[in-house]
Amino acid sequence: MTTAPIGSVGVTVYTAGATCVQCKLTEQVMDAEGIPHTVVDLTDDRNAPAREYVTNDLGYSQAPVVVVDDHEHWAGFQPARIKGLANGLSVSARGIAAARAAESQSNSPNASHLLTTPSSGISL
Repeated sequence: MTTAPIGSVGVTVYTAGATCVQCKLTEQVMDAEGIPHTVVDLTDDRNAPAREYVTNDLGYSQAPVVVVDDHEHWAGFQPARIKGLANGLSVSARGIAAARAAESQSNSPNASHLLTTPSSGISL
């Protein structure tokens, strides 16, 4: 696990403790992709302000919660987003590229659309 002092790197992974499987998987993929990150255990009472930030400010009720910056964050184990982050492609940039690809395919009579649903995690 790559950990650093809170605030020293841009990516923060908020977890629901050692029993959260999706949290551990998220950390493992971050490590495998070489993404430095801070891990904050929301079950630790000392991290109550972080828990309030995740639940009240960001509105999440499951873990893990990955925060890249003020505009890019998500909940649940999402390896594709992590890999995109490792490749330097922000989620918003990927969204724009996907929208353009879908638009160009929609002109085709046999256009198919890819639907994704967010992964669920452990409730906070």
